Amino acid sequence: MALYAYLYGLYKPAADFDGDSDVDWEDAAVVFGSWLKVPADTGYDSRANLYKDPSGIVDLFDFAVFANEWEQ
Repeated sequence: MALYAYLYGLYKPAADFDGDSDVDWEDAAVVFGSWLKVPADTGYDSRANLYKDPSGIVDLFDFAVFANEWEQ
């Protein structure tokens, strides 16, 4: 079990916000809750900014990263 925890720490998907070892609907709620928001907006969650661009807006680039990690 310790080996699994160690390896998961090395290869944890960036979109696994709740830490349950998968990217699922709970993680999608974080992305969709911050959709098209910038850091100054109410409800913005910086975890949803998966594609590190200067604007910080949560958009299709972030969704592409999220979708690539869906249910892996």
